[in-house]
Amino acid sequence: MNTELAVIESEYLDPFNEDEQSQVEANIEIILDSISKHEISLSTSYVQLGLLLLQAQKGRYWRGYSSFARYLGYIEERIGRARSQIYAYVCVAERLTPYISNANLEKMGISKAQELVRYVKQSGLSVPQNLLTDALDPKVKLGKLHINVSEALHVKGEVRGTWYEPLGGFYALPDEKKEIQQAFDKARQVDPPISSDLPDHVQRLEIILRLCREFVSSYPEV
Repeated sequence: MNTELAVIESEYLDPFNEDEQSQVEANIEIILDSISKHEISLSTSYVQLGLLLLQAQKGRYWRGYSSFARYLGYIEERIGRARSQIYAYVCVAERLTPYISNANLEKMGISKAQELVRYVKQSGLSVPQNLLTDALDPKVKLGKLHINVSEALHVKGEVRGTWYEPLGGFYALPDEKKEIQQAFDKARQVDPPISSDLPDHVQRLEIILRLCREFVSSYPEV
């Protein structure tokens, strides 16, 4: 959904460290296995993966794959997540580690961390204490944090209604994910096409509404 991906591609001056590379690679494999087996919270493990991949990127520990992008292709195959999503996990680590400890990032999970990334990217500022406190508070749900971030960015006017999470996430096979994405793409492209300039949550709402309206109109008698 028109998500800017910010991944470091600059030169790194630190000397190549074979011992550190071996440890980082081993830790990444442990996380990949845990994700594929659902042994730990996915929200936490995606944060851990992003932190490790950022470390691998900075140290150029992807050299055996000729490029960082190809290395992420390997990660993509291992966990069944789109490369853009994996880049987003790296972006969380890159954007937030200057302000938030690894332990706190793991505590809040990937979804809340991405809301804080939204604040940092759009404001150009560090994470304020009140938003960090909200992200770490299990009683503050993702929808409420989304609204708080929007209000901190002075875009309160864009928020209409209350936050709604009808599906809540689910497991899906690769073919099922492909079918869902094809439906989303078609909903986005039919006239009038959904503008990519709209906020992400507005685009998602319009896609879901178009799919629902099509189904309801196709089976009005049910």
